[in-house]
Amino acid sequence: MPIEYAIKNDCKVLVVLATDVITVLERAALVQQIISDPSLPESIPVLIDVSGVINIPEIAEIPKLAFLAEQIVARFKSKVAYFVVQPGMVTPYHLVALSVSGSGSAVSVFSNKSDAYDWLASQ
Repeated sequence: MPIEYAIKNDCKVLVVLATDVITVLERAALVQQIISDPSLPESIPVLIDVSGVINIPEIAEIPKLAFLAEQIVARFKSKVAYFVVQPGMVTPYHLVALSVSGSGSAVSVFSNKSDAYDWLASQ
């Protein structure tokens, strides 16, 4: 599976790194794995780096992706930031963020990784 995760200790963020082609089923399997991982803290912000993903989610997949993001928010009691490489463009991840929180308070999308880390730290 081209998805891995680890805690970035210098900023205490759970970083999920996805590369290559990722299906919704692979995303769902990863979410189940991380929400069930007893070694992860109860509360930690999450950065999902999809900048290396080749395929773009279909519009019909947005509700499922939003559900997965909601599961991450609920499990880690924190914010979730998506890091994308399309600055200035609305991506499916923007639609996910709007679907989860409506106001963008729990999930947000960034094209600058340091902005994402700053937002996550602003709990």
